[in-house]
Amino acid sequence: MIINLRELRRLDHAVERDGTLELPRVAKENVQVEAIQPVHAHLSAQLAQGLCRVEGDLETTITYRCSRCLEAFDSPLTAALDEVFSERDTGDEDVHVVTGDEIVIDPYIEQAINLTIEFRPLCKPDCQGLCPTCGTNQNHGSCGCEKRTVDPRLSILQDLLSNDNSL
Repeated sequence: MIINLRELRRLDHAVERDGTLELPRVAKENVQVEAIQPVHAHLSAQLAQGLCRVEGDLETTITYRCSRCLEAFDSPLTAALDEVFSERDTGDEDVHVVTGDEIVIDPYIEQAINLTIEFRPLCKPDCQGLCPTCGTNQNHGSCGCEKRTVDPRLSILQDLLSNDNSL
């Protein structure tokens, strides 16, 4: 998506932009993301006091890989975009310097999506995960493996207690 600064200077009001864009790098760069649907963006750009502010809402659907059971699941994702641009260096690190009359918004949309992606997504809040012994997805049923674990540092005590030899 492109915001034209010349158009903003000519008009004395905000310019609305609606569009859809593909962001395939999001799935490639985030191991918990299997796929991302096209991102729908509704943006508003306004020029005031030499600064161009671009604000808007982003919506898409992410196919995550559950961090406990490794099953794929879809989840809606919404993100906000709020960026400020200037044609000259203002000394403010939050203001992006642009050259020319066009601002390409796509990298900023991608950044906003990346910042909103769940780090450890769960298919459901009470996901049981995989059995650590056999790998069975415990959301689909029990595997019958022994669930009691012994701290490895104390396993020698378990061996002592299980011996039938008396002192």
